[in-house]
Amino acid sequence: MIEGFNEEVRKFEPVPFHDIVERKLGQLPEDARDLLQVVAIAGQAVSVEEASRVAGHDAPLFSTVTHMRSERLVRLIGSEDEQLVDTYHDKIRETVLKSMTDQQRRALHLNLAETIERGESLNAMDLFDSVCRSSKPGKYERALSARVFDLAHHFCAAIDSRAFVYQLVAAEQAMRAYAVEDASNYYERVQTLIPENSPPTLRHRIWIEPSRLGRRQGRRPRRESCRSDRTVEADGVRHPPRRKLATW
Repeated sequence: MIEGFNEEVRKFEPVPFHDIVERKLGQLPEDARDLLQVVAIAGQAVSVEEASRVAGHDAPLFSTVTHMRSERLVRLIGSEDEQLVDTYHDKIRETVLKSMTDQQRRALHLNLAETIERGESLNAMDLFDSVCRSSKPGKYERALSARVFDLAHHFCAAIDSRAFVYQLVAAEQAMRAYAVEDASNYYERVQTLIPENSPPTLRHRIWIEPSRLGRRQGRRPRRESCRSDRTVEADGVRHPPRRKLATW
């Protein structure tokens, strides 16, 4: 609840934050709501172009973003060459996510994941084959960008089978970057998602690497799934921080 001015009685009264957001959206173009939902689902600053595509528009919605910025629903980050948009405050993100159904959230996570996947020219099945052929965790046939962490996050939140390979790649990349806690969290999730067609060598790798990480941390590995209720995010899915990859 926050103080808002009630024009009917001409005084300030407590107003639910959700109502404040709805009032602001009511003064904006129709595509503002869809765009704000995408930005909220992204969980971090996202390019205006990418958010617009996920919202169903081929052209970037810069005009809509400008209006939303005036209403303090979003803020712009970055340079003129790469404009990123994020919610103006975390409270706005939480409010928007809570206003959506589970089905709506999963659908947007999936749409965003597939949009990122196309932009990175990645294919989950091809990547799975590459991981199976690799002899060393984290060393694949092609270099990967930091967006694999976003893909791991969104496919998992969408409860999509492609989450497995991206969670595994995120785990191995985090391990190569010496982010032991992040790697352990990803591996815990991977162990709940192993598909039946995984070769024995890959299964062994998935179980042996977390054991090594557990010894480094001085604790036993614990299992955690995409449906975990140990959440740190408003969309109900707990994920390690998404990070940049080390280059090689």
